Amino acid sequence: AILFILLGLFFSSPPAGGSDYDDLYRKARSHYYALKDSETKKKYRSYWLECIKDFQAVYTKYPNSPKADDALFTVAILYNDLYRYSCLKSDLQEALSSFQDLVTRYPSSRLADDAQFRIGEIHLKRKEFPEAYEAFQKVVDQFPNGDMVSLARLKLRDLKDYKPKPKEVKGLSAVTDIRYWSNPDYTRVVIYV
Repeated sequence: AILFILLGLFFSSPPAGGSDYDDLYRKARSHYYALKDSETKKKYRSYWLECIKDFQAVYTKYPNSPKADDALFTVAILYNDLYRYSCLKSDLQEALSSFQDLVTRYPSSRLADDAQFRIGEIHLKRKEFPEAYEAFQKVVDQFPNGDMVSLARLKLRDLKDYKPKPKEVKGLSAVTDIRYWSNPDYTRVVIYV
């Protein structure tokens, strides 16, 4: 019985050092839901920025916490949603930067492939088709086991006309064939370029 009580105390108490980031994250989430549920608050930039600042505090103060990647993803979502109200390109750029930051900082996060996919969607909505293609291709290449791969492949199929052409390196030639003949006195090698 004592063992069960000790196990209950161990599993019910927050991890050491975890309560601070948990508290910050809970505060940010409560502001997020308050903003999401209020059409009035959505009209005021200050509410958006306050909510963004709360999530930024989580991953800047506790970058290695289990909530850091989620907080950064939410910042990107908030900037993307704010753009629908503000129509400011800077808000959309912040969303792109935050999604990219997540992919770079937390490549093994369960949200990294989602962030990369969202980058593609933003480019697609802006009719930046080559950039969208490259973003969706990165989902397939960098996150082959992620849950966004099948959707990314569908997007790539739709955007196949925008697949970047292979870059030609100037000054170098491609070798197309090599042939050789040997005699007792010499060997001749011919390289076709």
